[in-house]
Amino acid sequence: MRYIMKKIKKVLISLAAGLLATAPVATLATTTNQVHAVETTEQTSSAEEGMLKLNHKARVYNKKGQKKYSYLKSNGLFKKGASIKYTDKIKAISNPDTKRYSFPDDDWNWFYLPYKTIKGKEYYSIGHGGYIKAVNVDSINGVRLYTNYATVRISSSPTYFPKGKGNAVTVNNQGKFTNKFIKKNAKLIIDRSSDRERLANSSAIDEMENRTLEVYRIKNSKQSFILQDDVKKIPRHKILPYTNSMVVKFLHDATTYTIDGIPNSVDVYKQGDAASVVGSHYIWIPSLNRSELFYQVLNILSVDRTYKFVKASDVRYLYGRHLEPSNITDNK
Repeated sequence: MRYIMKKIKKVLISLAAGLLATAPVATLATTTNQVHAVETTEQTSSAEEGMLKLNHKARVYNKKGQKKYSYLKSNGLFKKGASIKYTDKIKAISNPDTKRYSFPDDDWNWFYLPYKTIKGKEYYSIGHGGYIKAVNVDSINGVRLYTNYATVRISSSPTYFPKGKGNAVTVNNQGKFTNKFIKKNAKLIIDRSSDRERLANSSAIDEMENRTLEVYRIKNSKQSFILQDDVKKIPRHKILPYTNSMVVKFLHDATTYTIDGIPNSVDVYKQGDAASVVGSHYIWIPSLNRSELFYQVLNILSVDRTYKFVKASDVRYLYGRHLEPSNITDNK
């Protein structure tokens, strides 16, 4: 994050059931719901502080949603890529699903810039009576925006499947193709982004070869996804993430281990790296004569893929499923 934020009290970050899971919060230990408390700290100012950056040319509007053709000695039209000062103050939120547009910091704490809704459209205030449509804003303070839903159209020539008869195949919550299809050129609303590996918790799911990985979830259809390649035009903003695994962040440079507790000879992950983990196990480390808790990494970076575990103490939880150890410590 590259914006100044006053220190605030611990904020409960809760990516609710709709964000990263399909089950109620009550089943926290076995779903992709998450709740964790974090404390924000002051950030260093940058040239992008207090600025919006456009992803599309944008007209200035007044508070009634009417176009302005004269704004601060200009014609009221900004070019794509332009940076514009905003007037409101950034606020922390506990659940990004409650706001149409929001953005996280590096530790997955969520914030948003208050916007004004005029005739069903969201606008950011840029002062002097001017407003810019939020849909035309790519980033705030240099951080890209997420949206909790977007409207897309299926391509006129989606990925070919013999049973599809020219329509787009759907993917289930385990990352596998189904026998259900969406008509080509159909318009639909998506509310989550993922990939088939994160859904399957495996890099070797059926029909993975030579197939696209990235998918979007169909809103109000918790088990159905469409291939990103079958969307005619990718949304301007990032879509809130979905995963059946757990995403962690490395606290420092770290290496990987085998199931026998043998470390790799080199560091594989760097401080700040993120990784998806799919299992939690206590592993005996011969060199230390004790066992420690490890996570199994989904897409391991090691050349030798037998080194597929990382110490739990080397990482911190970001979001996703809370994993329970599959065994108990066997310290002697």
